[in-house]
Amino acid sequence: MRRLLIDDNIRGFAIRYQSQMETAYPNVISDIECLKDNLVKYNSWKDSNGIKDYFNEIISDYPALLALEPNDWDIQKYMDLEKKNPGFLKRTVKYGEVKKTHKDLTDSVYKRILFCLRYSEARLILGPIHREMGLKTCVYCNTQNAESAENEVFYEMDHLMAQSDYPFLGTCFYNLQPCDGGCNKRKQTKPCDFQLYVNNSVTDLSPFKLKAYFQNIGPVTSMCDKILFLGKNGITTSESEAYDRTFHITKKYESHRDEAAIICKKACTLNQSGIDAYEASIGYRPSREQYIDYIIGIPFDESLIHGAPLRKLKYDILSDLDNSGVIKI
Repeated sequence: MRRLLIDDNIRGFAIRYQSQMETAYPNVISDIECLKDNLVKYNSWKDSNGIKDYFNEIISDYPALLALEPNDWDIQKYMDLEKKNPGFLKRTVKYGEVKKTHKDLTDSVYKRILFCLRYSEARLILGPIHREMGLKTCVYCNTQNAESAENEVFYEMDHLMAQSDYPFLGTCFYNLQPCDGGCNKRKQTKPCDFQLYVNNSVTDLSPFKLKAYFQNIGPVTSMCDKILFLGKNGITTSESEAYDRTFHITKKYESHRDEAAIICKKACTLNQSGIDAYEASIGYRPSREQYIDYIIGIPFDESLIHGAPLRKLKYDILSDLDNSGVIKI
């Protein structure tokens, strides 16, 4: 829901990921070369030199591909090479055989590329790095945890650029976005171009807004009628509509109206009499930041949205209540 501007801090994580991958899996290039040779050897192609050229580009670009920033992705180069053998990436091919039985080994070309690039292993390296970066929820809905532990990753990593079409980016740091299974599945059928990492400093990092509607606003009576997913300025935009169609954000947040109501109730307790009574009981005047922490349970910092589920909702409700005068601090 919120983009990250690529800076030196994020680049540091990407470089560390690349270094760990190179150290742990030094045979990637030789495996890609072997796959290339076997695909030409065991299969017939419209243009076998085109197959060689495609794989030679991966070999030439690796390991830089691991930390290649989106602005530097040469998508067109690979698309032009694929045109020499249209659809070959999704074609089921023979890539080897079992020596004892001479049984054919078959798979889709793009899946074999991902295997050679060590995608499964890359997830295990990237999981702890995501955790350290504060990417602990699905970046698409912010309702589900993205948890990892040593040698285990309990969430899915969506390929911004589909692995079946752009397998050369299959283990690129900037192409792998933490998400839950539901959002990942929906994105496969209704593509979304939401890009977590961006190079352009003028890109709107937070283009969306969760708008909660309340009735009977008060410290006890507040109720949340609905939560809508809108554009940043509180109106529906073509971008927010497309995003909602893909990820069903409005429907997902129907089950979080109670959490929204609790935030509103807490904010309403901080009227002047409530503030005076609270400060008298503790013997000092808390800062505005401390009061905000009381209302939503976390410091207000939009850059930390991906650190825990529902932070986007909490921040947006707090901003609306503050702007409408409900919050008196």
